[in-house]
Amino acid sequence: MSASAPEATENYSTRDRPSRGRRETFTRARTALTGLAIVAGLMLVVSTFMTLIRVTNGQEVLGTQSGMSHHSVAMLLLGVAAVPMALGALRGARPAMAALVALGVVVLVVAFTVDLPAAQEEGLFGERYEGAEAAPGAGFYVETLAGALLIAAGGLHLMLGAGGGGSNRGPRRERPARPQRRERPAIADTAPPPDGDED
Repeated sequence: MSASAPEATENYSTRDRPSRGRRETFTRARTALTGLAIVAGLMLVVSTFMTLIRVTNGQEVLGTQSGMSHHSVAMLLLGVAAVPMALGALRGARPAMAALVALGVVVLVVAFTVDLPAAQEEGLFGERYEGAEAAPGAGFYVETLAGALLIAAGGLHLMLGAGGGGSNRGPRRERPARPQRRERPAIADTAPPPDGDED
């Protein structure tokens, strides 16, 4: 009876060790991806106030345009929206994970179909100044990187969610084996046999 309980406890702790390690690794990865998505959101907010377009003549800067003046608060709102979606993804909400990917796609679409063509046009500076050239500013690269990070963070969140669906649950506990009940030996009938008739 005394040997069964320690043996069952040892089996449980041995099986629980790998499961606990996988769960901790899964939690750390999900936390890192959430932090990455929040950083990407902050980058979008910052890019709104950075230089998006620069026009130079090779010697001096003729003019600049910030993200705010080009597309108002679009990137700022996308960056703010990424923060609660990242926190939702940390809690395991798959719609929030997909929303991070969608936000990243929207950012890249705006960056490459709206901002980049505008950053390659000199506009009035080309008419006023000879040799004027327009180029993307630092804000363009920051918002583009932020969009890529959002897609990566959301996509990896979805992969982790699909691969570790049962990781949020605790380990399945097995009941310790019940000690076997000892059977008492049968007590022999020691009653003396009945006396026979005496002659």
